[in-house]
Amino acid sequence: MLPWPPSVNHYWFSRGNRRYLSKRGYQYQADVTAAVWEVFSGRPTPMTAAVKVYIEAYPPDRRCRDIDNILKAPLDCLTKSGVIVDDEQIIDLHIKKLSVTRGGLLVVTVEAV
Repeated sequence: MLPWPPSVNHYWFSRGNRRYLSKRGYQYQADVTAAVWEVFSGRPTPMTAAVKVYIEAYPPDRRCRDIDNILKAPLDCLTKSGVIVDDEQIIDLHIKKLSVTRGGLLVVTVEAV
């Protein structure tokens, strides 16, 4: 289980022509890494083959959200936390929006193909 991600607009910020990870983005990466390392009892050995990713999204409230806008941060964090080498390995991606859950959360499953 991963925390609910910040929106893409809050994950990145721009200065001039450059984009940077925001404070919220860094915090989200740290939270995901902590959750992943807890599941694996330390840093996992990154998967190097193609993978399938299944995401069950439980939004924190009833606001309208485009389901595709929540993907960038958690997929990047799978790489940052050591689950996969690079998010280009994802060849099959499924996401399902489910019921509102206080605080919001994502249930992510990664399978080697």
